[in-house]
Amino acid sequence: MIDVAWRSLETDSIERLRLTSDLELRAVSMISQGEQATRYEVVLGSDWRVRSLEVESTQGGSLHLVSDGQGGWTVGGHERPDLTDAVDLDFVLTPFTNSLPIHRLALEVGASAEITVAWVDFPSLEVAPAAQRYTRLAEREWRFESLDGDFTRDITVDEKGLVVDYPGLFERVDGTA
Repeated sequence: MIDVAWRSLETDSIERLRLTSDLELRAVSMISQGEQATRYEVVLGSDWRVRSLEVESTQGGSLHLVSDGQGGWTVGGHERPDLTDAVDLDFVLTPFTNSLPIHRLALEVGASAEITVAWVDFPSLEVAPAAQRYTRLAEREWRFESLDGDFTRDITVDEKGLVVDYPGLFERVDGTA
């Protein structure tokens, strides 16, 4: 079991996440800002591939996303063929979803990979495919690039691949990994 907390540098919200593993990995998190709260749960296979995402928010409603791990996605019970190339998930409210491709890709230092993710906006909870690139710069440093725009950040992770510093967006405030 791993407990981690991040502070959003944009909204000053606090996220508290617990990651557990049994036959699958399960991340349960609560993000709070004042009286607003968003709870999400990500279920992953042992290969760090997304199996499902559940979101409940006092601000943005709810979302149920399911992946079969083979390119089949449903959002709210409806098939989404536009997500066929997506393997990973990127939920804008959390740095945790950066850990999914970091673990799954297991790149050597200097290597990079272009991926497609199921990108989840907030507060709309709309889901769309997004092209991204991850480059491993050092043992614990990764460059994240949005290939659909001009967003790039060099993020630092701990020995478990969880974000410690995401400049301008998130910083780790406590947790035990």
